[in-house]
Amino acid sequence: MLNAKTMLTNISKGQSSIPLRYIISGLEADYNKLKDSIRIAYTGNQNGKTMVYFKVPSGSVRNFYYDCVFEFDNNGTDNIKADTNFKVYCNSPSFYFRFANIFKRYGSLLYPEKYPSFLDIPAEVRNAFQVTGFDKYVYACLRIVTQISLSDLDERRESQSAPRVSTFAEKQAEYKRAKGNQNQSEED
Repeated sequence: MLNAKTMLTNISKGQSSIPLRYIISGLEADYNKLKDSIRIAYTGNQNGKTMVYFKVPSGSVRNFYYDCVFEFDNNGTDNIKADTNFKVYCNSPSFYFRFANIFKRYGSLLYPEKYPSFLDIPAEVRNAFQVTGFDKYVYACLRIVTQISLSDLDERRESQSAPRVSTFAEKQAEYKRAKGNQNQSEED
């Protein structure tokens, strides 16, 4: 299973032509844009693990949110640290097309059944060297969780029950509708 610390180590040892500091700098810039509009939908415990459900705003469509769900193996502690193992599900295209296959291979992918069947095919175009990493949505949510205690997250949650999480295909169809509506309203 992966954790943030091993992922950063893997990125820095990967065959990326971009130094780690530039990758992190870009992710930090995205985090700073997103952090105030990320919603904490739910936090809770399931089977001795801490579950955190986020709704993360799209960078291209207004009022459209991706699901980002974490399952932390935090052994009942109130804080998530860089070496806390986790599983993640995110229905953004950037996560799916670059990292979902790798997360599945490491046993760190939640809800693999919610992705298309070609999840087992390596992302050779968008992640040719198969380096573990983050898309901006996963990174931003992970940053929030490592900065705020779980009890504080729990106080900020929107719901007392876990929300339904859309499959990748459902979210893509929803995105196309929202994008079409946004384009139509801009033309009016």
